[in-house]
Amino acid sequence: MSEQKLLDLINSATSKLETIGIDACRINAERMICSILGCTRVDLYLDPGKLVTSDIVRKFEGLMSRRLACEPLQYILGETEFYGLKIKCDNRALIPRPETELVVSEVISRIEDLDKLYILDLACGTGCIGISLAINLPQATIVATDISKDAVSLAKENVMMHNLLPRFEFFVGDMFEPLKNKSILFDAIVCNPPYIRDDDIPSLHRQITEYEPADALASGVDGLDFVRRMLAEIETVLVPGGYLIFEIGQGQSEKVRDIIDYTKYLELIDIALDYNDIERVVIARRVRTI
Repeated sequence: MSEQKLLDLINSATSKLETIGIDACRINAERMICSILGCTRVDLYLDPGKLVTSDIVRKFEGLMSRRLACEPLQYILGETEFYGLKIKCDNRALIPRPETELVVSEVISRIEDLDKLYILDLACGTGCIGISLAINLPQATIVATDISKDAVSLAKENVMMHNLLPRFEFFVGDMFEPLKNKSILFDAIVCNPPYIRDDDIPSLHRQITEYEPADALASGVDGLDFVRRMLAEIETVLVPGGYLIFEIGQGQSEKVRDIIDYTKYLELIDIALDYNDIERVVIARRVRTI
């Protein structure tokens, strides 16, 4: 394998990725070569005729073979960005999506004035929501739970990377089970639950179905099994007046409204729109009296 022009390497990789239906093909190619060269995407074009060594080409082809097998770019690079923060990312947990940043924004806007906060990051995955809240709400203590011990392990690594470990507690278990007998009531509970309909899973892109953890995706016939359980059990862990803020899928808002209407101790405050004007983030609150 000989030296190649950097621009030719990027152009060739872009064409190959286009053939398998990868979005943002050129950005994918640029980010992979940047990870090897330790440079920015702007740097790639400062010297279009630059030659890269055969060793660099070999490393790049190794990353490309993984991407051509539809492994997500975030897993290949080992990281992603969420709410302006670097988050370690691998197949132990779902890849953080931009829409989930809205959960963080909604929480901050509603509880930032409280003096002391206890927040539960339920189904924490990478820990991206809890970490973002901890950095933006210095008065907060975060409890992070997930049914997957691998996900909790990854979340803990991310928390340590951001030097936030003294402000976090971690538990492994199903829903609120790990919190039983701990006498903890939370001012806010945040969650990006699994919400994909079971029948929709086969139609998702290979990079999701073959690499991301299935338990973090599917949730029953209508995608709301996890949400129903969460709403049914949340009274035991949420303070009166406390917020429940969680993400939902497209087309699920009406059913969620109905579920909350039948949950006497919760009131729906709002459902926030995402960047595509889809109802995405549910903001509910435990009523102070029934």
